[in-house]
Amino acid sequence: MIKVRWGSDVGALRAHLAYIAGGKSKVLANGERVYPAKSIKDGASRKSYLAKHKYFLEPKGKGRRSKTTDLRMIMSFQGALPKNAHKIAIEFLKENFPNMCATYAIHSKPVKKNAAGDKQAGWHIHYVICPRKPDGKMLRLRKQELKELKAAYHDLALRHQLKTGWEVQLKETAEKEMAWPNGPSQLGTHSNSRNLLVK
Repeated sequence: MIKVRWGSDVGALRAHLAYIAGGKSKVLANGERVYPAKSIKDGASRKSYLAKHKYFLEPKGKGRRSKTTDLRMIMSFQGALPKNAHKIAIEFLKENFPNMCATYAIHSKPVKKNAAGDKQAGWHIHYVICPRKPDGKMLRLRKQELKELKAAYHDLALRHQLKTGWEVQLKETAEKEMAWPNGPSQLGTHSNSRNLLVK
């Protein structure tokens, strides 16, 4: 599953970066372990990051879009955290937001048992992306761009043989009603792929 939302306050962004970076312990109250990018790994790094990209983050102008400070995005996956998770996170940024100021943090959920007694693991990536491009233009996310992000998310899962949150969420129903295809090679090709959540 992939979720997106816009931020419009630098102070709130500072707090958000501190949250996704996991604090000093790198373990959240819900048990999630945090693996932040080097650019936001501690307070000094976050302060430096915000100062370095001040031009791209601070609101400019009076229009609604001009007040936008950042794009916050979460990409969820099921299963154990892969060893190359940081590489995967950076790969997605380079392919979809080239040359833009951005950072991320990886959160790994503790293993829990579901209602059937099966153990489940999951992890997700928090992205923070500056909306102003190097040429001064603003990043836009209309319906077409959101569709492209969803496709890129599934493509990333295919390449790295990852299970998306959406796939696992719908798998039980799909197996009963539509003969769900086996393995990750069919990710994103199912007729219900439009149900992938984007908020």
